[in-house]
Amino acid sequence: MADNTLTLKFDEISAMALIEKVGKGIILPIVNDAGKSAYAIAVAHGFQGSEQDWLNSLRGPKGDKGSAEETAQILKKDGEFLKSVKGPKGDAGSAEKAAELLKSKNIYLENTKVDTILTKLIETLSESGYIADATFRQLEYTQPRTGQDYIDLTGEPHFKVAINDGEKREFESDNMRVAIEPFGPKNIELKYYDLNDNEQLTLIIRGTNATPDKAETATNGVVYKKFGDDLEIDVSNYDGTSVFNFGPSAWTVSNEAHITIKTNKKVVLLLNDASINNNQSAPIIDQYSKMSVNEPTLIIFKAVNSDTHMLIGFDNADGTHTYAYTRGRDLYITWDSTQNKYVNSATETL
Repeated sequence: MADNTLTLKFDEISAMALIEKVGKGIILPIVNDAGKSAYAIAVAHGFQGSEQDWLNSLRGPKGDKGSAEETAQILKKDGEFLKSVKGPKGDAGSAEKAAELLKSKNIYLENTKVDTILTKLIETLSESGYIADATFRQLEYTQPRTGQDYIDLTGEPHFKVAINDGEKREFESDNMRVAIEPFGPKNIELKYYDLNDNEQLTLIIRGTNATPDKAETATNGVVYKKFGDDLEIDVSNYDGTSVFNFGPSAWTVSNEAHITIKTNKKVVLLLNDASINNNQSAPIIDQYSKMSVNEPTLIIFKAVNSDTHMLIGFDNADGTHTYAYTRGRDLYITWDSTQNKYVNSATETL
């Protein structure tokens, strides 16, 4: 029959660890069939003295005080040793078989280094037309409003742009927002640089009071101003009854022009199918139009009838590009403040 006795057996190492942790007050009797204690083994091998004397004998003598200088000397020697095992700089990799193949094609190489061969290959392929300069995204901007202290730009990732000859800023993606002085009368100059820091393009954003290259005031009160290839349209004095045209009659506007529409009061611009054309009857407005509205909550577009169908694209202040349309019952294109974009609507107000 089993009893309630628990017998623990220790080897010499376990016994020593237990003695050190518990202390001198522990008593480890030798029981039948159990392993001997470390002290008992020491006595059996001739040790004379108490158990505490035996424990004290296990401690070694106190060592000498360490020397920082000596340690430094050791580290110095170790460092010199590590340097000594570093071999000499290896020769540049070579590609002798590739060099022989190019030589068989009568292509001269100064040597058989990999870099030399790759450089010659790229030069040869470029001269033959197999490698052309990569196309990249052109620099574009969203027209800032008066007093706006930032400008939104789009361009090629890792290309750079400098504003008014300031610091070059790199595109980490295809768009970025850059702080500027509050936009006003002063022009903004944008310089666009490629991966090699070569200047690719310069754009000028005209200040609010800049002198236009051309100007026209239409009979319906709309004022058109030409700044380079860009067009500014002021509809503050629009009569509200005549058809509105996106292009002036005095000069031809292309569909690549940046168009800015501004106002100082609420207006509803009446549109027919010809409203999107320039003075050459060519359309300049579609869903991809580069057009911004400085006060979108104040400007509403309205088709004159349900047969007027058109798509109008907008560059929004948040850097997004959206479009809306007129068709059927949806005669209006109006600003939706909840979505921050123009939307088509059956009514003037949402």
